[in-house]
Formats: sequence, C-alpha cells, structure tokens
Amino acid sequence: MGAMLQTFKARTGYEIFIPVLLILIAVLTIPILNGAPLIAVIVQIAIMLPIIAITISIFFCTTYRIKNENELEIRCGIILNSKLDISSIKSIDKTHKYRSSPAPSIQRIELKYGYLDSVILSPKDINGFIKALQMINPNIKNQLSKSMRTQSILMK
Repeated sequence: MGAMLQTFKARTGYEIFIPVLLILIAVLTIPILNGAPLIAVIVQIAIMLPIIAITISIFFCTTYRIKNENELEIRCGIILNSKLDISSIKSIDKTHKYRSSPAPSIQRIELKYGYLDSVILSPKDINGFIKALQMINPNIKNQLSKSMRTQSILMK
C-alpha cells in the first residue's frame, strides 16, 4: 500500500473566536482610549500583535493530517505540532469537554489512545475523518452513533 496523505481542516467555532478576538482587541485599545503614554501603547501593540496572530492561526490553520500510513499529525496553528500513532487509537466519541486542545470549535470529538491518553479534535468533516482513520485501524470503536442515539432518547 502506498503512502497515504489526507488533510482534514478543523472546524472554526465562531462562537469561541469572536469573543476571544474582541477581548484581545479590547486589551489592545483600552490603554489607547484611556490616554496611555505613547511608549506604553507601542509596547502594548508589540506584545498584542503576535498574540492576535497566534490566535488567528489557531482558529484558521489547525489541521489533522494522516500520513505515512499510520501517523496522525495534529497541527494547531503555528504553535503546536504533534504526532499520534493511528494504530494506538481505541475509540472516538463526541465530547463536551472544554479543556485546552487543538479543537477551535465547541463541536468536538475525543480520540482515546494508548492506556489512558486522549486528544480532543474538531474536524470539519467528522465522518470522512473517522472513515480515514478506520481504514488504517479498523479496531477503532466509533462511539459517535451511540452518543447520538443516547442524545435522541434523552431529548424525547
């Protein structure tokens, strides 16, 4: 089997992005509006612009790439790059955990791997992402359909 390379973009959660961006802009503009000295404003801008750039990269440049037939590369903007052995993934389930993760959306899935490890992701094409992982590791348990059934029962 030849080397497989598939890239899945992360879902951008504007419900998270807009408030974060507004907070960063407020932190940047409040000193200016309060008449801070010019040097303080320049220092503030020098500090905040890279932070804003990193934040934007997290929301719009996060990807999950399947490569080398058994490797999942997780790129979170320009700051995080990690790799995961696809054969170690045990299950995939929907999650509502809001811990820090390479998932810039509230629509998240959790991949459990290894002994007790997990990572939370938010691919735009969840079904395509899961299919691609299961083509490499058919032992991955897809708990999403079970989660959806449970949710529909609870909503009745």
